[in-house]
Amino acid sequence: MVKPEQQMPSDPAVEARIAPDADALLKPLGELKGPVTVHLHGYASAEGDATWNLNLSAHRAVAAKRALQDKLPAGSRIVVFAHGATSDFGKDREANRRVGVSLIG
Repeated sequence: MVKPEQQMPSDPAVEARIAPDADALLKPLGELKGPVTVHLHGYASAEGDATWNLNLSAHRAVAAKRALQDKLPAGSRIVVFAHGATSDFGKDREANRRVGVSLIG
């Protein structure tokens, strides 16, 4: 759990944003019939403090949730996971600053 004094500042430079091509990638989710459960996995690049990166990965996942919630069928659930820093997606920092989307059912 992140304590209030560890929360991210509201500086636009550190706020999560949705990539311009995300709408096209997520559009098929809105065409599903009936409620679904979606898991969103937030990640941050490896530089920086571990607590900061965990919080940043949570902000990324919540930003994705906000963008996605109106696109899903009524009654759908979105579950957010914050994983913190990773280098699993490549050596490039940008590649590791992401939110993964898993359709559970």
